[in-house]
Amino acid sequence: MTAATALKLVPTESPHPLDGKPVLESAPLRRGHKRSALSRFADSTWDLSPAVFRENARVCHITAHFDGIEPIVALTLREFLYARLNFDVPGHRMRLPPASIRQLFNRTRRFLDFVVEKSGICDLARVDQNLLDAYRNHLTADPQRRPIQIANLLEAVVDLHHF
Repeated sequence: MTAATALKLVPTESPHPLDGKPVLESAPLRRGHKRSALSRFADSTWDLSPAVFRENARVCHITAHFDGIEPIVALTLREFLYARLNFDVPGHRMRLPPASIRQLFNRTRRFLDFVVEKSGICDLARVDQNLLDAYRNHLTADPQRRPIQIANLLEAVVDLHHF
């Protein structure tokens, strides 16, 4: 075999340490659901209905869809949501109730997309005060957006910092 016909080995990405883990590792489950059958970290859609006890919960509010999101944004979003669903930060936040996943998903994605738009990469270590100020200014520039809505959107940024 000559160098011209030799196969090139393409390095494969190593799997994420959480890939096989259920996204609801610690939440109580409704009767009849087993953790082994839950959505996994690497799944393109997370179904959190096994841990939602409200019968009237809308399916769109208890699922997270990662398809169509830039891969690095989706990974950051997955890591953050997984942490919020499974861990407390004493003195700051209790675990996220699974029925609240969609709100946090949307708010966090909005910020992460802004980070990519302004800096070209989704790297939270590079987020500085200037970028945070620009995000706040971006949110307040919309006269239709009320202060409570802005506060809710900025809350996700504070949570990202803590987690």
